[in-house]
Amino acid sequence: MQKTPELYTMFIESARMWIIEFESTLLDFEKFPQDRELFNNMFRVVHNLKGSSGNVGLTDICKFAHSMEDSLDLLRQNKLEPDKQLIDSFFKAIDLVSDMVEAAAAKEHFDFSRCGVWVTHMDTLKMKELPA
Repeated sequence: MQKTPELYTMFIESARMWIIEFESTLLDFEKFPQDRELFNNMFRVVHNLKGSSGNVGLTDICKFAHSMEDSLDLLRQNKLEPDKQLIDSFFKAIDLVSDMVEAAAAKEHFDFSRCGVWVTHMDTLKMKELPA
């Protein structure tokens, strides 16, 4: 697929809205972790970020959103507890996504190694999965 400037610009605008939506939904999810609709909304936002960033060639955002999606999937399967530590991790993750999107908007380099700490942290949490 040819990456047009219009498609790229549309992604940046959409990503900014999705980030705000994710943050807002995560704040609500923090209060009501059993609300599946809130969870489904967060998952949809991350899925949109993953697919759309891949479509415009922003592979770092796509890769990181995929990691977020994997973690959300474990939460969906009740293999992770929606506790404060996990919620805080998702706030950090969406901050990283926001930084990546803003770097892409400014056509600046984003040091993807910054995301490694989050991925490692989530891998640690995944090792503490709840029994099925």
